[in-house]
Amino acid sequence: MNDLLKEMAINHSKYMNENKSFSTVEVQDKINYKGRFPWDRANYVGYEGNYVYEFIVRDIKNFNSGVSQVINDPIKRTILFNPLYEDIGMGMENGYASFVIGGDSLLILTMVKKVLRHQIIQKTMQVTLEIKK
Repeated sequence: MNDLLKEMAINHSKYMNENKSFSTVEVQDKINYKGRFPWDRANYVGYEGNYVYEFIVRDIKNFNSGVSQVINDPIKRTILFNPLYEDIGMGMENGYASFVIGGDSLLILTMVKKVLRHQIIQKTMQVTLEIKK
């Protein structure tokens, strides 16, 4: 659990509860405003990852039921399991919950480099074996 994303999620859950607003967008003149979009709120708490994504759910009693809602939605599940996101934060206030994931594009670059390196090694070994025949 990333403490900064947890703070961001708690802040937005409080915003949704106080304003009875079920949205990832906040309105500046409302109570507990911390930034219009998720990336603004990530900046507000000092999160330095390049990417953030926010899932919101409501009418839940605990985090498990909220996570189940996210995982059972195929589109949200695809986003949640994207390797771009390394960090997570969760917050809940009176049935409104925010789940925030964040990460850095460097993870993707590292993964691509590893895959390419592996492919190059495999190809080199294949060529070497063919030359030896």
